[in-house]
Amino acid sequence: MESLQKKTKATTVDEYILQFPSAVQEILQKLRKIILKLDSRITERISYGIPVFEIGGKYVIYIGAYAKHISVYPLAEDLENEFSSELQNYKHFKGTIQFPLDKPFPYDFVTRMVAFRIKNPRK
Repeated sequence: MESLQKKTKATTVDEYILQFPSAVQEILQKLRKIILKLDSRITERISYGIPVFEIGGKYVIYIGAYAKHISVYPLAEDLENEFSSELQNYKHFKGTIQFPLDKPFPYDFVTRMVAFRIKNPRK
């Protein structure tokens, strides 16, 4: 997967987002706001070079931007089962869902997935 990131490594979520073209920044910022509003316990940091959103040090969701899509990780089996019909509309494999940049970003769908993960934490 080709990343749009510059060669400098981001150490904060703000730095990560600022490395992308404005259209991608807009999506990432909106997604970030949505995730942070879902639960007051959610914190953010950079892990594995991309933003991770956590509760109590346990990850809820990772997001990453690439040349042609934004990825959301991890897509665990319970999420696949819960959202199987909607997932058919997106490329997904090995725990990753890809949302193409040339189509409207499905904020509502991602919000529901994150809300599900908050209510059903991974063990």
